[in-house]
Amino acid sequence: MNKALDNEARYRIDQGLGPLAKGQCQAWVRQCYEVVYGDRYERYHLGTARLAGQQWAADAKAGHLPEGVVVVRNPTPEQTQLGDLLYKLGRPGEPGHVGIRVRGNLVGENSSTRFGRVHGALGYRYLLKGEAPTTAGWWGPIEVAVRLPAG
Repeated sequence: MNKALDNEARYRIDQGLGPLAKGQCQAWVRQCYEVVYGDRYERYHLGTARLAGQQWAADAKAGHLPEGVVVVRNPTPEQTQLGDLLYKLGRPGEPGHVGIRVRGNLVGENSSTRFGRVHGALGYRYLLKGEAPTTAGWWGPIEVAVRLPAG
């Protein structure tokens, strides 16, 4: 459980900090974890969520993850924890999507959907399908979960 990253993500959404235009999910998540970790994970500052998620997964498979980092492929929502970076890689040629697991079974994100927006494209969607009032309110299947060490 990463309370520092959970708190930072919720703070940035609630205050409207970060890119407010849709299509900036990777940039927003990067800004969140840079506040907590500085440039410690600069290797994963890639242009799209798809590329970053693939890099985390490739480093996990090769046994080259930074100390304390855990990567889980295709986790169930119940296998995720507060503060986890959650990646949907999408199809080749697509940018993918990334958000941060936050309190209340929610995912904080910069999203192209209008559901759950608080400031611009920043907002929350439900992690668990059964809790979402509509299909658009559900975050969807997770392909890569990245758990950074606490603080």
